[in-house]
Amino acid sequence: TVSSTEDLRINPQVTVVASTKPVKGMAFDAFTGDAPTVSLQTGSLSTWQATFKKSGQAERYYLVVKGEDRAGNEAIVGDATNDEDIISFQLDAKAPSLTFKDAAGEDLEDSKQTEGAVWLVAQFDEDEHADDKSRKVTVTALTLMNTESDEVVTEDVTLVFGDEVACDDHDADADADPVPQDKCAERTVAVDLTPGMYNIKVTGVDAVGNETTGNVDFEVTEAEPFEVPLRPGQNFISIPGMPMGDGGNIDTLLADEAISSISTYDRSRELQGENPWLRSTKDLETGMFSGDITAIEPGKAYFINSTASVTLEITLQAAGDLPPTIPVRQGYNAIGFWSVSGDTEAEIDLYLGSIGWSVAYSYDPTPGKGWEVIRKDETDAAGDPLNIEAGRGYLVYALYDSVLTP
Repeated sequence: TVSSTEDLRINPQVTVVASTKPVKGMAFDAFTGDAPTVSLQTGSLSTWQATFKKSGQAERYYLVVKGEDRAGNEAIVGDATNDEDIISFQLDAKAPSLTFKDAAGEDLEDSKQTEGAVWLVAQFDEDEHADDKSRKVTVTALTLMNTESDEVVTEDVTLVFGDEVACDDHDADADADPVPQDKCAERTVAVDLTPGMYNIKVTGVDAVGNETTGNVDFEVTEAEPFEVPLRPGQNFISIPGMPMGDGGNIDTLLADEAISSISTYDRSRELQGENPWLRSTKDLETGMFSGDITAIEPGKAYFINSTASVTLEITLQAAGDLPPTIPVRQGYNAIGFWSVSGDTEAEIDLYLGSIGWSVAYSYDPTPGKGWEVIRKDETDAAGDPLNIEAGRGYLVYALYDSVLTP
């Protein structure tokens, strides 16, 4: 729309220049470009509608307008008379391209994702050229379904979140310096999924209404369980994370194994004048346990009496919303290695760095071994720090009440 502060003698002259920015001092006739169709809006001698039909595609278009009032006075805007006198716009004629990624940035199509929390990323490439300022994409439709059962998992577009990120620009000039950096709009859905085959379908609309729809198949597989090897005799063990479902229930975990009892030491009970030893034993006929302990929990350490070599398998959940904390009391505490990063070991001085401690003991039932001692700031023969390991239990002597932050 072109407007004037007074009536013009004739329709204004409008030129749309592709890519070439106007330079101060150029005559109007020097601006070469497409001439839009200019029509007077009904009921006005000072407002016109200019309809521009583009040819090809440019990164930016510059608008130059010339008008003449009834007295012959001429005015030109958009000709770079000053720095503010530049009028430009961009066109968006293509729908964004759509690819699907997982949380690690790998292609989702035909991939295998691990059960539990799964991130499904729709990556919209909305850049049509290096200077494209319009990258907004809104997800207007979402369908996630289990293709084996035909069950719709979700169609809730309010679950979608995301932002602009750098992505591969397949149209960029690799020889340019610097290479143009493409931007993509990532829209992510985070869902809890069980093992099976799935399809996700997403529709996205850019800022001017160009729409694109895509879908992809992927598989969710069972999580690899964490293994705790047990030897005949008394084992001192722990688990490095929260079990999935009822996986930590000892009737589920230990019932079919050659295990007779499980126990742990609770320092806080001793300070309250109660028996600090909690214990559950197996009924040989039913295979079920009875006693004080019903489930194995992360952060705690347990003595398990086994009559044979067995391997416990426990599927662990992904990390929770907040990192864990483990309260410790002055004296001995039965604790385990709780991993928030997926690591299976850490320097013990760093792991226990949030508490005051002097010594830690682990136990190996192998004949001739027994208790192993780790003292604060101790190193091995090579001078390397000693580690605390996932799956093992530790009796740690705390110098005062505190909270362990793994």
